[in-house]
Amino acid sequence: MSSEANVQLLKEAYRRWNDSKGGSVDYWFDSVIGPQIKFDSLPQGGSGGALCQVL
Repeated sequence: MSSEANVQLLKEAYRRWNDSKGGSVDYWFDSVIGPQIKFDSLPQGGSGGALCQVL
């Protein structure tokens, strides 16, 4: 994606965020962040657990 395309994507995302008063979370997750992000829970054995040490 070109720099100009990134700028346009962010402008649209912020416009939607402002217009919806924060209700455009789905647009951010689907269009801006995309499938590259993953949420896990350390207490529930998320994938990051291998990087943690219990003291």
